[in-house]
Amino acid sequence: MPTTEPHVVTTAPPAPTTAAGPATEIAPGTYVVGVDIAAGTYRTKGPADSRVPFCYWARLKDTSGNIDAITANGNPQGPTTVTVAATDKAFETSGCSTWTKVG
Repeated sequence: MPTTEPHVVTTAPPAPTTAAGPATEIAPGTYVVGVDIAAGTYRTKGPADSRVPFCYWARLKDTSGNIDAITANGNPQGPTTVTVAATDKAFETSGCSTWTKVG
């Protein structure tokens, strides 16, 4: 009588997970667009500290720290929206509540 071997099922290991990608929430700091943060439209509630009348943001063409690296900037006193372009090199912010990507 022929012997039959038990049926063996093999499964492939799970596919490796990929990195989550650039962040869509921004705390104070300087971030490289497309690496650290995603390009897009971000919104903040304004200054993080109610005792300070404004906060700061800047879209940058490079990370040299030179004043001419600033493409656009602002000092919002309340809620504001900024569109970070894919062509921007970096985005800098200080004193603002967390920026959240809305588009």
